[in-house]
Amino acid sequence: MLLPAHCPVVGSAPGIHVFDGAALEWQPTSQPGLHLKPVRYDNEVGHYLGWVSFAPMARSGLHQHRGVATSFVVDGGLTDYHGSLGLHEAGINLAGATHDAIAYRQTVLVSRLEGPVVYPPEHGDLSGLHAGSRHEAVVNPAPEVPPEINVPVDALPAYETGVHGLRRQLVFDYAGTGTAHRFVQMRFGPGTSVPPWQASAATEFWVRGGRLLVNDTVVLANSFVIVEPDVPVHLSSPHGALVLAWAEGPEQWLAPPQPAERARGRSAQACSASECAAGRASRSRFWRVLDVPAASRSVCAPCKAAIRRSSVRLMRACSTSVTPQKSCASRTEAREPMRTKSAEPTGVSVRRARLASVVSVCRSSRRCRASEAMARLTLILSRPVASTTSVAATPG
Repeated sequence: MLLPAHCPVVGSAPGIHVFDGAALEWQPTSQPGLHLKPVRYDNEVGHYLGWVSFAPMARSGLHQHRGVATSFVVDGGLTDYHGSLGLHEAGINLAGATHDAIAYRQTVLVSRLEGPVVYPPEHGDLSGLHAGSRHEAVVNPAPEVPPEINVPVDALPAYETGVHGLRRQLVFDYAGTGTAHRFVQMRFGPGTSVPPWQASAATEFWVRGGRLLVNDTVVLANSFVIVEPDVPVHLSSPHGALVLAWAEGPEQWLAPPQPAERARGRSAQACSASECAAGRASRSRFWRVLDVPAASRSVCAPCKAAIRRSSVRLMRACSTSVTPQKSCASRTEAREPMRTKSAEPTGVSVRRARLASVVSVCRSSRRCRASEAMARLTLILSRPVASTTSVAATPG
């Protein structure tokens, strides 16, 4: 693993390196309009990790990838003969992909190269845009195959994991590449804590939004984290984080993750010991939307989170189209013409029952008033509505 000497490390522990994009400077290439912010650049094997910038009308030049390349569009977009790669999409180039990309507007990519890139001899001087660049005859081995796979990352289904509060979106599983690598987007809900683990191979993260704690080091948005193999890692996010991750091998748990339902039950039980000051003081938008009486704001944080999650999921299941600014009464009135005598949509009763089980622990203590919010939510969703959206298509 080659880390450039000019790249400042804003946080580091043995085997863990954190790089803040704001602390790095753009480096020009020999090709006008193309700039790099490298975090990892290995010209011998063609490996790269970092940012790439295209000025309007800048071109990459005709080239062929000899290894997998993945790029996430932070801003702008690229176009080649296959079409356009747009904002917040991931472009995946497999070995043999041959193209010439152009940017029609200012474009910034987060890119990772896993192999060298070749340019035809007539290209002239190599710009250094791609690590491991060299001159070689370029012949497309499979012209019928598109040069890239474009993935709308945010539209991918987000699946629950074995860690409470952590959801995963699989961007690329490297099928057909002969490797066990993975490229995913991870969604850390506020308060998520991942049990300690260690990587079996190189693992890299880019924090797209929010804040991530890596072994107690605060990692801000637009920062990279490089984790070397066999290094213990603890990830958490007190306030939520959106993270892209590349793993070259599976993780190995140093402590087993707790099942989501069991962890949630213990969190709710903890609030029964004393009245939750944070719950009393909270006047979040969630409570304003439901128009819950002021007394019901004395709800502990675990119950509040459980009610918030369940309300969103229940409303998705019932396919509500009411804007969040409407009050409880106006939402009920808006739903009235849509009500039918059909059975409750699949999954709604199950989710309501799970929420009720979480709230029941606090209800018995007579301190956390989550039961009042639960009653209000149940009243709103007490009868089913006509729906054109399949509940099965809604992520659980």
